[in-house]
Amino acid sequence: MVSPSDHSAIQLGLKFKNSKNNVCIDRDVIDWNLFLDEDFKVNYNEELSNELKSITFEQENKVNYFQFSKAIVKAAKKTALSPEEKSKGLYIYSKSIIQPLVDKRSEVLDSIRQNSLSDEDAISFAREARKKVLEGIEVAKNRWPRHLVDRIHQMAKKSRDSWQAIKTLKEGILGHYKSPDIMCLKKMVLSL
Repeated sequence: MVSPSDHSAIQLGLKFKNSKNNVCIDRDVIDWNLFLDEDFKVNYNEELSNELKSITFEQENKVNYFQFSKAIVKAAKKTALSPEEKSKGLYIYSKSIIQPLVDKRSEVLDSIRQNSLSDEDAISFAREARKKVLEGIEVAKNRWPRHLVDRIHQMAKKSRDSWQAIKTLKEGILGHYKSPDIMCLKKMVLSL
């Protein structure tokens, strides 16, 4: 015999909904600085003329403003999209400047090790190579914030990347370095 239970059960169905209704829009970033190059302008103008030819005209070969602006942006997206790139550090961003100087310095130090130079020449060449490497690093340090500022100016299109650039710029050149947390465990005797 089954006795009736005094417990009752309720089935509950929940739906969680984000109240902010944020929609991430992947926008293409057009690099308008590319238009300063003459060869690029020729490619863009060809693409724009192709886009304008493909528009169906409503009245006697007249294009309205909306169609024209849409053709401009479409041609720019085909030719001037800036490549999506991960954030680079100072050295990687300026590797083309620093690496040849470091290689040259290595060659000078290698020739010094092989005793192919006199002592005075070796010292002057080593100092000159070191000076050029330090100047290259200085140029790279001055160039790197400009890259971050360009990323910050893309705030409307890439807000997450812009905020990351703001944090990196705020941390400075040594922002990637964090001092390690040293942890100690207490012994049973309550001493370290």
